[in-house]
This record gives sequence, C-alpha cells and structure tokens, in this order.
Amino acid sequence: MGKIYSTDVKYFNKDEFPEDPEEFADPVLIFSLDRLRGLIGNKIYPSPVKGALARFDERSKKSQHYAVDRKSTAIDIFPEGDPYINLLLILQSKLFNGVGVYFDTYYFGRLRTMFHLDLRENPLLWTRTGHTYRYQSEPFFWYELKEQLCQTLL
Repeated sequence: MGKIYSTDVKYFNKDEFPEDPEEFADPVLIFSLDRLRGLIGNKIYPSPVKGALARFDERSKKSQHYAVDRKSTAIDIFPEGDPYINLLLILQSKLFNGVGVYFDTYYFGRLRTMFHLDLRENPLLWTRTGHTYRYQSEPFFWYELKEQLCQTLL
C-alpha cells in the first residue's frame, strides 16, 4: 500500500483520513498516532474534516498541517474515552510536542473534545474554547484547562 502501510500500522487504514496519509503525512506522524492508539487502549477517530491532516492553502503556510512541498506533521483526532485521561496519556507518551485540546468542536453533530497533535520541535500545549486560544504560559491556563475537562464529564 505504500511506504507507511507496508510496515506495521495496526490501528488505522488510510481510508480513515480526510487526505491520503501516504501522500501527504510525515510517516512519523502516522506511526506515532498508531502507537498512541495502543497506549490509550480506545479507538481514535481522525477528524473527517478536510484539512484535519493536510492543508494546501496559502493561509496555512505556518501550520503543522501544511503539506505543500513538505509532509504534514499534524493531525486532528477524536479519541474515545475520558478526555482528561486521554490528555494525560498523550502528554505522558511524549510522542507529540504540539498538543491542542479543543473543547468547541463537533464530531458528527455532537460536541466532543478534539485533540490536535503535531511533531513540532519545541513543546507547546494549548486549549481552544469558544474559538479562544489559551496557552500553557498564560496565567490561569491550568485552572481553565481543569474547568473545561470537568465540564466534559458532566
């Protein structure tokens, strides 16, 4: 099936992604996602939205998703299970340096916590709620993250 799928990718097939991972994704991204799936122990659904794996527009040039003359190093996902536990496992895995937790995203008509995962060089953690981004270096970040995670459990 190509470079990525000729090796052991246990949990994903290329039809699950909105763009072809063999053509547009850095293989390390897919291997890391596959490894994360084994660590989480729950199914992970790649976002079906166009651009969740690879973006091609000029506005996205600085995005880890950008895939013009390079491979995308980012993916947006919806893992099953408790978002708090999933976040802890993602951070503990050290597979991704960029981790965004989106509390304002819909998946098939239902509000769900989405995770942006990427392979950037320098670690960065952020959240998005109501289309407002908050970064780990900001005051009250951890308090707001805890509050949002608790809301998802209600």
